[in-house]
Amino acid sequence: MTYGENQEVVSAALLALIHARSDPAAELGEILQVRRQAHMAVHERLEELGLSRHEPPRLHLNQSIAAARHPLHVLARILDTLPPVRPGSEPPSALLARHEGDVRNPHLAHWRTAARHLTLGNHDLRASADQAWRQPEAAWHLIGDLAITLDAFVLLEQRVATQKQESQMLENRLAAGSVARMANWHATDTSADLTFAAPETTLGRLGGPRIHLVRQPEDFALAQQALAGFLRPRMADIDDAACVDRPGLLAARTVATGQIRLATAFASWAEREGEHDLAQRFQAILPLYADLHRSTLRLSEVQRTASPLVVAQQSEAVQQLRKHHNARVDTQTMHALERATDVVAVTTGRSLRREVQTRRNIVSIAHEDIRVSAVVGTLGSCRRLLAASRALANLTPSAAGAAISPTRRQLAESLAASAP
Repeated sequence: MTYGENQEVVSAALLALIHARSDPAAELGEILQVRRQAHMAVHERLEELGLSRHEPPRLHLNQSIAAARHPLHVLARILDTLPPVRPGSEPPSALLARHEGDVRNPHLAHWRTAARHLTLGNHDLRASADQAWRQPEAAWHLIGDLAITLDAFVLLEQRVATQKQESQMLENRLAAGSVARMANWHATDTSADLTFAAPETTLGRLGGPRIHLVRQPEDFALAQQALAGFLRPRMADIDDAACVDRPGLLAARTVATGQIRLATAFASWAEREGEHDLAQRFQAILPLYADLHRSTLRLSEVQRTASPLVVAQQSEAVQQLRKHHNARVDTQTMHALERATDVVAVTTGRSLRREVQTRRNIVSIAHEDIRVSAVVGTLGSCRRLLAASRALANLTPSAAGAAISPTRRQLAESLAASAP
C-alpha cells in the first residue's frame, strides 16, 4: 500500500468512530492502549517532518500566526494536551494486529485500524526510495493530513471531556483547523500519496547508496525514484573533487537513451490498460530526451564524471525491461510510474543546468579546442527539459491524488460540520 492508501484507511476508521453509536465502555483498557499507539504514530510522523529540527516558539503568538510559522509545534501541543495513557504490558505488534474479537467490538476495531495504518504510513514515508516528500510543497500535504487526524482525535476526546477540559478542547480544534487551512493553501504537491516503502531487494556499492533491483513490473516506479535520488544535487557534491558521483555528460546520455526506452514501454502499458492520457504523457517526454541527447554531441567536460550509481540504476531498469516488456499493471502503478518518470526528467534538467551554470564543468568543443564557457545550446536544452517536465509533474499530483483522497475530504467535511 502507498502512504495515500494508508491515510485513506485511517480517515475511514476515524469517520466510523465519529458516527459510531455503540458504547465504547467494553474493553476500555485495550481501547486506551490502542489509542495510545495511534497518538505515538502521529508524534513519530511529526518527528519525521522535522519537529525536533526546529526550535519551539518562545512567545505566545496569535493562533493563526503560529499555525503559519510553527505548524508542527502547534500540532505537537495539541497532541500533548490529549489525556495520557500509561503503557500496558502488551507489545505494540500485538496491539496493532487484527483480532477476532474486533468483530464484536467495532469501536476497538476502528481504533486498531487507525493506529495500524498510521504506523504503516510512517513506514512508507521513512522507507521510500525518493524522499521528495520532505520538500516544503509536499510536506504541507502531510501536515494537512496530520491536522485533520488530530482534529478527529480531539473531537472524539471531547465527547467524554469534563467541563474544565472543554475550553482546552475548543482551543485545540480551532488550532488544528488553522493548520489544516494553512496546509490547504500551501500544499501544491500531493505526490506523497504515491510514496511507498522500498523493498529490501537492493545492492549496495561499497556500503553506499543502494541500487534498486527490478523483479516485477511494480518495481519500475521504485527504480525510477532511486534514479531521481542519484541524479539529485547534494551538498556532498561540493567535496567531490574527483567528480565521481556528480551527474555529467555520461549520465545525461545514459539517462536520455534509457528513459526513451522506458517511456516507450510505459506508454504501451498505459494504452493496453485504456489509460490514453497517461500514454500521451509518456510519449510527450520522448522528444525532450531526444533533444537532450543531441545537445550533448559537441560537448565535453573539464573534469570527467563517472556517475556510477546513475549508470547502474538506469542500466538495471533497461535490462529488466526485456523480461517485463509485455507486463500488465494496474492504474495505481501507472500513476506512480508517470510521477516517478516526471521526477527523473525534472531532476535531470536541474542537475545538468547546475553543471553548466554553477560548476561550469560542461564545455563546448570548437575547432578541436576546449573552450571553457557556458554552453548556450546545452543550457537551452536543459531549460526546455525542465520546463516541460515541470509542467507534466504539476498535472500529475492533482490527477493521481484526487483518485485516492475522497475519504479524507469526507472526514474534513464531517469535522467542519461537527460543532465543538
